Amino acid sequence: MAYRVDVVKVGQIQVPSLEIYWLDLTKVGEWEYLNFLVAIIRDDDHVYLINSGIDVDDPALANFWKSSHPRQVLQAEVALPQRLREMGILPRQVAGIFLTPLTAYTTGNLWAFPNADIFLSRRGWIDFWAPCRHTPRLPKEIYIPQTSLDYLCHQGFNRVVLLDDGEQVVVPGIRSQFVGTHHRSSMVYWIQTRSGTVAFSDCVFKYPNIEEGKYLGIAENLEENLAAYDLIRQRADIVIPPYDPEVLRRYPGGHVA
Repeated sequence: MAYRVDVVKVGQIQVPSLEIYWLDLTKVGEWEYLNFLVAIIRDDDHVYLINSGIDVDDPALANFWKSSHPRQVLQAEVALPQRLREMGILPRQVAGIFLTPLTAYTTGNLWAFPNADIFLSRRGWIDFWAPCRHTPRLPKEIYIPQTSLDYLCHQGFNRVVLLDDGEQVVVPGIRSQFVGTHHRSSMVYWIQTRSGTVAFSDCVFKYPNIEEGKYLGIAENLEENLAAYDLIRQRADIVIPPYDPEVLRRYPGGHVA
């Protein structure tokens, strides 16, 4: 089983560099852009997505970030279902969506894919509904927009597939594994391609995290961070940091493998 992997940009935002690089004192006061990328995984018979992008009609996430700092302006681009149609992919053709992590820039538009199974971390799903009482809590719509949450709890309820922490085959040629680091719902997805194993995980924000050992600034767990980067370096032939603008420079047109 060998898939083709492409990425599309669905938005961007500026954040403090220290959110990306743990205690990098050379970057104090600096800001840089993050892209929000969605992976499209295809063979002749199947279409899968990693994440479902930003719901451009839901202002909750944009308002939350802007209220945190005036420089944090979310620039949402064309809605993912429309972007896919431009690529010749109809939403009803998507057979599965793999989520990492549970945040509003990954969980928008779930309702737009009526035939897709929705794969997410069991640990992250429990944390969303029943977090540790010491865990800081954001408004629920910052994790999952209301329209997507309604879909998960009602029309799409029987399509939700909860993934355990250990490595497992979720569909032929695609494996999942909990890596934590960023959130309790953060996973790595391993995709088999003709170019080797592609790893997609939000525990890596930008290439210097994994290539230069600059650990994630907005990490919930540094021990998980160390283990995750070691694992990805050992196992992956290609790494996609889902927020790095460099991805589209290294892979023009978003064609990864």
